[in-house]
Amino acid sequence: MSGAFVPPGPEEFAYFGPRSCLIPPSVVIGASHVYLGAGVLVMEHSEIRVRPASGGASEDPVLRIGDGSRLARFVTIWATIGVHVGDRVSISDKVTVVDCWRQPDGSRGEIPPPEAAPVVIEDGASLEFGCVVGPGVTVGKGAFVGEGAVVVGDVPPHAVVYGNPARVTRCWSADGGWQGQMFGETA
Repeated sequence: MSGAFVPPGPEEFAYFGPRSCLIPPSVVIGASHVYLGAGVLVMEHSEIRVRPASGGASEDPVLRIGDGSRLARFVTIWATIGVHVGDRVSISDKVTVVDCWRQPDGSRGEIPPPEAAPVVIEDGASLEFGCVVGPGVTVGKGAFVGEGAVVVGDVPPHAVVYGNPARVTRCWSADGGWQGQMFGETA
């Protein structure tokens, strides 16, 4: 089909791990700044846009996706200074992860956006349908970000968050087990 977007081949990425798969039609802009670990699955209609704030002068990847992580359909990731997705992270449909609140092409609206800041999603975290993770956020190891949550602050390890803005509803610890109420549970 003439004029159709063709995703970059594995050789165009900073690293494209064994058994990783990018299912078309997906968009990857700036693949030379993207590191995909082993066994990463990027499903159809996902959009990855990397535009290094340094103008591309650095050899280091701006977006790293760890081993065994899965990006479902219609996932959007914008990275200008750094997005790190750990190992075995599950990112559900229509999730957005951004390290800046402006288009990666540098365009801006009339209201100046907040400064860009790195995003870290630690190993084993789960980002559910339609949630948004904003600049400067760390989502802790094994954390669960609920459907439609808007995350603008850090999420502790093994926490469950919901809402806009996202709030911790439950946390798990080895010492005390689960603390807090289940979503929708009443006292």
